[in-house]
Amino acid sequence: MIRRATHVALLGLGLISLGGSAAAQDMKGIAKPAPVEPWLRDSRYTAGQGYDTDRYKLSPGIAASVGYDSNLFLRSGSTTPPEPVSDAFVLSLTPFLAVNPRTLPTPPSYAFSATLAATYYEYMKGFHTQAGDDPSKFRNVGISATTKLAISPGRRWSGDLHAALGRSIQPSSLGDPSATFNRTVPTVGAGLQWAPGGGLFTWKFGYDVAYSYFEAERFRSLNSFNHQLSTTSSWRFLPRTSLFTQSTYTMIRYTAGTTTQADGDAVTSVVGVNGLVTNGFGFLAAAGWASTFFNDKGGQQDFDSFIAQAEARFYLSSPPKNDTPGNYPSSFVLGYVRDWTQSYIGNFYQRDRGYASLSYFFNGKVLGNVTAGASRIHFPPTVFDNGAARDAAYNNLALDAGAFLEYRVTPHVGVNGSVQYTQMVSDQRLRTNPNDTNELDDQKWTRVQAMLGARYLF
Repeated sequence: MIRRATHVALLGLGLISLGGSAAAQDMKGIAKPAPVEPWLRDSRYTAGQGYDTDRYKLSPGIAASVGYDSNLFLRSGSTTPPEPVSDAFVLSLTPFLAVNPRTLPTPPSYAFSATLAATYYEYMKGFHTQAGDDPSKFRNVGISATTKLAISPGRRWSGDLHAALGRSIQPSSLGDPSATFNRTVPTVGAGLQWAPGGGLFTWKFGYDVAYSYFEAERFRSLNSFNHQLSTTSSWRFLPRTSLFTQSTYTMIRYTAGTTTQADGDAVTSVVGVNGLVTNGFGFLAAAGWASTFFNDKGGQQDFDSFIAQAEARFYLSSPPKNDTPGNYPSSFVLGYVRDWTQSYIGNFYQRDRGYASLSYFFNGKVLGNVTAGASRIHFPPTVFDNGAARDAAYNNLALDAGAFLEYRVTPHVGVNGSVQYTQMVSDQRLRTNPNDTNELDDQKWTRVQAMLGARYLF
């Protein structure tokens, strides 16, 4: 049974991303595939002593890990229709490099930064791999790269040019190497910023375009361009408290002539406040409205509702006095976010998510993070390629919990472990054949991923 849309829709969920303290930027943006390794997703974990040049700090490294995936193909385990679960062992090898500008007495006219990581994955049969599945056929390389050129940073008028490339590796429930959900997403963009009055007020206008490319032929109908115009502003009215606004206009354009998806536009506006009340407590509160305008295709719905994020941050050590890289306090975070995201089951899904996170940093030697969350995910009515009705609106419950711990044996060597639990709770079975109401795709699945690894940071 082809899980044509189930997992693809989940690529943008970010179940292990808790929407940290980046406020409005986390509420809406162009989705890009995220690397699997926890330490690659969070820049706080990648810093090493590195090498200093006149203007830049180079931080290369290499990592290796051995892991276990309890449900490599994200199958439901149901017997009708049969979707037997296959597990696998995973080996990975990741060279990586970070380039960051050094702080100089005189601000430079430009500054360059970049990150680059490539992860080779080798899959092997697990404890209960099904006879017809061969995990080794899915060995591949994932990529995570970003680059940014800041022009006149720190001045009244400044700008930037930036680009990113993400390649995610994900087998489909078919267990077929020619029918994976592997996806490559290049993104390019530019921004212009105005900061009068010493930086107490900033305003920025930006443009980004991303292309989502599904490598398997049978999923090429999901390829699309996302163009996004954005404007953001921030006013710091207290030393560590700011008001902010963000508005975006997004154009979604699919490239295939025949697809279940509809082209459309979206408008989102948010206003909020982010700051500290005391040295031990910080908060974020944001609210706004989002409306989508998808081309009519079989009566599919649009999202037209409020969006919001609320977050309380309890600092277990002194909070940062500025945005100096590497200044990361231990903290406990509780939050809630309501938003919408482009989807491949229908045009969008609505998400209401509660989350918690505990981050611990001790003397640069112990780095740890524990997360948990629960999301109610609402899908609108869906249609087939020909516009015929497919399924009525429905809700799923997504649960996730994870932990990452690393100990720096020396300033250069770190040993780490992580575990991630993800579950989609659902009684929904999507129709997969417009001519047969008995061909169904079970939405539920459960997955546990565990990893032990080591890194060398030069």
